[in-house]
Amino acid sequence: MMSKHLCILLTLLCVYCNPKKSETKKSISQGDLKSLQGHWVLTNYLDNIVQSKAIEKHTKDPLSFSAIILTISSGNMRYYGLINPYQKEKLYPDYDSLITIKHWHHYQLSYDRTSDKIMGVFVGGKKNTTDSIKYTFRRIRKNELKLVKGIEDKDWHPIKTFHPFFIEQLISGKYKALNKDSQAPFMTLDTMGKMRGFKKYNKYHIHSYFMTNHPFRPEDAIIFEDTLKKNRPLHKSVVYSWAFRQDTLILTEMHTQSHEQWSKGTKTYTFIKQ
Repeated sequence: MMSKHLCILLTLLCVYCNPKKSETKKSISQGDLKSLQGHWVLTNYLDNIVQSKAIEKHTKDPLSFSAIILTISSGNMRYYGLINPYQKEKLYPDYDSLITIKHWHHYQLSYDRTSDKIMGVFVGGKKNTTDSIKYTFRRIRKNELKLVKGIEDKDWHPIKTFHPFFIEQLISGKYKALNKDSQAPFMTLDTMGKMRGFKKYNKYHIHSYFMTNHPFRPEDAIIFEDTLKKNRPLHKSVVYSWAFRQDTLILTEMHTQSHEQWSKGTKTYTFIKQ
């Protein structure tokens, strides 16, 4: 009889001291899972670009290659990156790991209920690789919904919305020329890629560092074009690097011997944003 009671006691002690792993998981409630639905953006990418008024230096974090936008719906997550345009995964039912992104590096995404953020951490990948960056995704704000316009289309790519967003947020506007040889007192860059007031150029676009061909690194590049029929030769274009110091825009000529590699020159033009 004593041995039977002893066995029961030992069994209870084992259960108490060794709880099942499932009991320690931070399960997501159906309410929280539903609240995760919507669009999320990588703050390490978007917020840093807007705050610093620079693009190139914020396009090197490995997770951004796979995911700058997350879209959650019906228990699934779709993510879109600078290089990988689209991937879909089923969500795990716990906070510790919503999904694991597995491309060049592996990243575990988890939901922090306190901050209402999705966090990303490096959990492995190719041999001898590591990444100590702490990644954070926040919900897209109402004034940023243009970033996910058309996202349900099969051929959607973030370059379609992020490129014009950067034009609008970073570089479009009216500028007062500070150089005596700027040929016009003001330069205007509109949000549709049209311009006036800088030499004979009437169109422009910027390099936004999507995909893999980046001959202008480490510079942020702006390409000016002359497409006016009255000017010869037609469709002439030049490349300048652009950088901001507070509200001062600095354009520096760039030179090349091929289309694959460019270098920064010495001739600069400065403008103050109005």
